[in-house]
Amino acid sequence: MQFVFDHFNYQVTDMDRSVEFYKKTLGMKVIREMGSAEGPVHFVCMGYDDADVVLELKWEKAHEGAYDTGDKSYHFCVKTPDIEEALALYKEMGIIVREMGGHGCFIEDPDGYQVEILQK
Repeated sequence: MQFVFDHFNYQVTDMDRSVEFYKKTLGMKVIREMGSAEGPVHFVCMGYDDADVVLELKWEKAHEGAYDTGDKSYHFCVKTPDIEEALALYKEMGIIVREMGGHGCFIEDPDGYQVEILQK
């Protein structure tokens, strides 16, 4: 058997806010959507043109309040050729959780999920 990684899922409380966050902070774009904003469940898959793996955002209309993100030890990671530009943006947005000596950082999305950013 052979497998390939397809997606990573985060459950979100405000789809529009999360989509804009990932567009602005990571340069992602909407790859595909399933369900609709008016339905009970809406999925938006975000990623990059040349990548096989996507971030799947899931919004459940009936869910109330924040999701439990546990101890926040899990995350996904992306690389950028210009970490200094990314760090400047994240500092301006006030979303840096932890810097890693100039070669990367962790940021937090609107629902409290962490993303690691590394220098490519």
